[in-house]
Amino acid sequence: MRISEGPQRKVDQVRAIGIHCVDFHVPAGCRLKRDLASIRFEVPDQKPVDIPALSRTLYYFYGYLGFALQEVKNERPALAKQLISLRLAIEELRKEMLRGNAAQVEASALKLTKFQRALLDDLRQTFQTLQNQDNRAPLTIEDLPTALRDRFIGVTKKYLLMVYPKEDVWKRENQEPFISELKTIDPDVTGTPVQLYYYTELLKSSYEQAARYSLVAIAILVFLHFRSPLSVALSLVPVGIGVIWLGGLMGARRIPLNPANIMTLPLVIGIGVTNGIHILNRFAEEQTPGILARSTGKAVLVSGLTAIAGFGSLILAKHRGIQSLGYVMSTGIATCMIAGLTFLPALLPLLTRRKLMTKQPSAENARSTLGREEPR
Repeated sequence: MRISEGPQRKVDQVRAIGIHCVDFHVPAGCRLKRDLASIRFEVPDQKPVDIPALSRTLYYFYGYLGFALQEVKNERPALAKQLISLRLAIEELRKEMLRGNAAQVEASALKLTKFQRALLDDLRQTFQTLQNQDNRAPLTIEDLPTALRDRFIGVTKKYLLMVYPKEDVWKRENQEPFISELKTIDPDVTGTPVQLYYYTELLKSSYEQAARYSLVAIAILVFLHFRSPLSVALSLVPVGIGVIWLGGLMGARRIPLNPANIMTLPLVIGIGVTNGIHILNRFAEEQTPGILARSTGKAVLVSGLTAIAGFGSLILAKHRGIQSLGYVMSTGIATCMIAGLTFLPALLPLLTRRKLMTKQPSAENARSTLGREEPR
């Protein structure tokens, strides 16, 4: 059922359909039972399906459908599309049942025989149910099949009310207005769209909170390492610039944050801040901006490229969520690495010349624990 009006109209229509189903029209049931009384089913043929004969019949039917398609393809395109689909299905069935050697064809005949018997048995049982129905009184809830009754009627005797949206509810922009309308009727409404909406909201807020916590924890650890608030800010410069570039690139490529790739926020912060820490360590030791020509710049570059290669391999995935995760993660690492190797080394000597860095990063804290000299 497709609803195209407001929530109150949705409820009224569903309630009307429920009443109509329960208030079964007795004279109509009598006529239906009388019309079906003369129908009898013969015993199904137990012999295996004759594959060659069935193939010929399907071949003729395929040709007749072609003639019908020529008649309606211009005037009734919807029907023509269905005829094309039916012809393709017939062609595929003929290929499948004639495929292989004689033993495989015989196995296909047995499968078709089982399907034919099951179909005829189901059809016969349906007609027998209609023929033997009790039409002395209107249809009641107790007369419904158990599976249907258990699905729509709870143990508390409350009815399940199902509302179908007119828009694609899997799209985020359609979920919020649909759920808001439903909550005006029942604040405790539930279902797959409601669960998906709040799950996405909870997931998004959780990763945003994790990103904030990770940023605070990283700032504290960097402060304990360098003993300088300015060094903390400088170590986060590559992350800040890299995230801004990442947001611009995602907007240009029209890649939104989703439940699959939003987990990259704390990861990009954690990986990107290491670039600034390594560069500040070397600057504290040498007080020179020549970072790229030394081992530190090369190490930051190679480390970033290996991380980009690892996460970039996810871009080849068929799953769109995993693919977006690989794109966002590899792009975020790349932008943070480029900002760390270009912007931060250019900023450090500028701040030093203008005496804005009254306290340099501590060389004692930055010195390697493995030795007093690192390879250049």
